[in-house]
Amino acid sequence: MNNILAIDFGERFLGLALRTTKTSIPIPLKVIDVKKEALNKTIKNIIFEYEINQLVVGYPIGLNNSENRMTNLVNEFIEDINKFNIPIFKIDERL
Repeated sequence: MNNILAIDFGERFLGLALRTTKTSIPIPLKVIDVKKEALNKTIKNIIFEYEINQLVVGYPIGLNNSENRMTNLVNEFIEDINKFNIPIFKIDERL
């Protein structure tokens, strides 16, 4: 079983949830204000502290299955956190 960090990306706030080998469902962990915290440093510390070996990112796709402005921002974010060398899974946020 893996320790998973789930990320709900927002332009101002990032929501984080954690599922570990000790929990069967994800539990809310933290909300990061990206204007007040160093985002990459905070995520890196959480990955180390909780021995995270998978990342799950909410992926915003339009109802007509098209990418939008938020999709592009999430893609940039995923490229940025890809440097942690942990598998990243995109989860469709529609409905």
